[in-house]
Amino acid sequence: MKESVLVTSCGGPAAENVIKNLKLVKNRPKIYGIDVDPWMAFLSSADRRFQVDRADSPKYVEQLQDLIKCLNISLLIPQSDAEVYTISKQREQFDTKIILPNHYVIKLCQDKGKLYDYLKDRRIPLPAYKNPTPDDIRALSLESPNYGVWSPSQWKYPCWVRARHGAGGNKGFVCRDWRDLRNMVEFYRGREEIDWQMVRFLEGRNLSWTSLWNQGELVTSVLKERLKWVYDRIGTTAIQRTIYNDEVNEYCELIVKAVRELDPKLTGIMMLDMKQDSETKDHYVTEINAGRLGTVNYFYGYTSKEIFGDDRLNFPWLMWLISKGQKLPELPKFNAFPQGLYWLRHIDMGYKLVDNA
Repeated sequence: MKESVLVTSCGGPAAENVIKNLKLVKNRPKIYGIDVDPWMAFLSSADRRFQVDRADSPKYVEQLQDLIKCLNISLLIPQSDAEVYTISKQREQFDTKIILPNHYVIKLCQDKGKLYDYLKDRRIPLPAYKNPTPDDIRALSLESPNYGVWSPSQWKYPCWVRARHGAGGNKGFVCRDWRDLRNMVEFYRGREEIDWQMVRFLEGRNLSWTSLWNQGELVTSVLKERLKWVYDRIGTTAIQRTIYNDEVNEYCELIVKAVRELDPKLTGIMMLDMKQDSETKDHYVTEINAGRLGTVNYFYGYTSKEIFGDDRLNFPWLMWLISKGQKLPELPKFNAFPQGLYWLRHIDMGYKLVDNA
């Protein structure tokens, strides 16, 4: 039986981009997809699709075990935070290769509050932030702008408030003063139990650094600037471009090396999101998506074909090579693509690569 790959959340754009990357390769493995939503799975271009329970279901691990055995799965690629979390935690239960950092890294990076505390302890430059305690949140019900930690004299507004867990700026909101903050917290109080984080609002450039690591060493990386969002506010990029910035590259590598203390043989994708301070021009990490690629990852495989005529920067294919113990191509640690490559995309309009060099 032909070797095969199993991609989770196949009905979503990130997983579909992974599948399209793998389909670019001439001698590719067979590609299977799974999703909790049987209707969205119809959108997947996987060779075959299956429905499974949610990642937090007691049946999820057993369902994956059965599929891995029946389909001769050689590599399991999770593509949602929930599945990355469960699969990294239960990885010993799966008789297949999994290219993920260990669970300690995944757990840390999926809690933005703990991640910031961890990086702060290691003296990594960060914007001013606060992880409010339950007492801090309760204090917001008071009708005084000069009360405690929320006083303008102790906390600079505007600030960016978000949930500590979840992707895409989950529950994110720009609070112009303490009243905005109070109203936002009050809106969710009683509806959801949310751990909040406050971060000084950074109004400069929005960057993304995608990197691949193997046995604790950086294989290669690409730095991009996000220029426009689909429908302005939906958390996926419409226009992005490759850029070069040695200071940002070194900052990102330093951060992953700090996280690597939890996993000396760290192997897998580490994708860092960053915002720029418009006053100082410094860039700061806002979150780390550990173990998975973003929604526009078809850029890597497609652009690799267009620029180099081969698959050297097709990240899912590189993950496959790592899983098989095969030699990786010689790649630069930083700036793997030429700068000034624009990737344009929009809903129902496909994609376009434009070289502005």
